[in-house]
Amino acid sequence: MTRKGRVVNVAALDNCVAELPRWRMMSKPPFPDPPNAPSPTPWVEITTRGHLRAAAAAVIAAARPLVAVTPAGSIDRLGPGWLAALSAGLCLPPALLTLVDCGGRAGWAQAALALGLDIVAPELAPAARPRLAALADQLGRRVLFHRPPALDLGPLADAEAACLRLLLPDGPG
Repeated sequence: MTRKGRVVNVAALDNCVAELPRWRMMSKPPFPDPPNAPSPTPWVEITTRGHLRAAAAAVIAAARPLVAVTPAGSIDRLGPGWLAALSAGLCLPPALLTLVDCGGRAGWAQAALALGLDIVAPELAPAARPRLAALADQLGRRVLFHRPPALDLGPLADAEAACLRLLLPDGPG
């Protein structure tokens, strides 16, 4: 596929972890928005590996950042490691920030951070936020306490096209 003069080999997103630096485990990924501020960076809600691949391909094609977040409440059903399992073996671009939505569950949030995941905890009690933020900082992870609306990719036939429309609302070029 070609977008904005870039050729994106979607198949190359699979199984190339050995080719990439381990940036996710070593440092915070780039995120242009200040913590807890309204985000001009678009957010999408992912529920499948295909959604994650589509978001990654769109980020590469558009050369713009995107936030991919798990559905609210999914951590209660699937556990904190679900996103890690979903993204295992994928080469995700640094401009694609993946977040586990922990809701108000401080224990699940700590477990997700320990797994090396970035999190959003919009329902966490204000008293628990400084401690969780300190833990995230110590582990080199990111925690956000504000979750803007996210486009649910679940019901959409073409998730990549939807992500590209978010990233390039005026069209490519």
